[in-house]
Amino acid sequence: MIETKEITVNIGVKMPRTFMHISDAHVAIDNEARTKFWTPGSGVLPKDSFRELLGYADESKLDCVFLTGDAIDYMDDKNIAFLEKTFTETKTDILYAYGNHEGLCETGKYYSKYINLMGDTPDFIVRDYGDFLVAAVDDSDVSVTPSQVEKLRNLLIRGLPVILIMHIPVSNEDMTPWIEEHWGGDFRIGKDTDNESTKEFCNLIKSEPLIKAVFAGHIHYGLEGRLNENANEYTVAPAFLEVCNIIHVI
Repeated sequence: MIETKEITVNIGVKMPRTFMHISDAHVAIDNEARTKFWTPGSGVLPKDSFRELLGYADESKLDCVFLTGDAIDYMDDKNIAFLEKTFTETKTDILYAYGNHEGLCETGKYYSKYINLMGDTPDFIVRDYGDFLVAAVDDSDVSVTPSQVEKLRNLLIRGLPVILIMHIPVSNEDMTPWIEEHWGGDFRIGKDTDNESTKEFCNLIKSEPLIKAVFAGHIHYGLEGRLNENANEYTVAPAFLEVCNIIHVI
């Protein structure tokens, strides 16, 4: 049974929109050991939970699914084929910021397949909803590049409110203590030890009033933290538990 959490992002849009946020399904086709590892006590397999959540999005006629990484447990032909088939069958638009388990790189064999899934290169993908923008950012290796910082700055020049989705959450005072206790340092960006572009990216998020919310995954738990007076960050429990955030942008 699907469990939902309702989240409202109030930015004063003319046309309200509703989105689903899911993350960390960890689907492993034809790998019994990995499937068993990620299957909860309910016995519902990760691939079935993932399909059920996307089906719920279709039934609810949502504007988009924000998929913040680790949809599959690792890259191989069968897992990619599963994503291709599932995305094709899903009527709702999907914006997919891949995670560390996908393990994509520009020289890898699956890079072009990801581009086919999203129709764009994965480092920074934008959806324009008229009143506001949503950008999927690749921070799957726990870092952000100077090019991505520049793309965010250029997006902000447009003067519209921005929502960001990514796999690794941004460090903030509310969420960081929990993350440190449960997972350690590499499960967030914005640390003192991060490279300069990653720190610049996180400082921009925390200082820019046009950024209204950040949605992330990776930590396998639903948390909420304050980034600044304008924006909160939200993570979501893993999709293999049949959990999602329902986001109302009003």
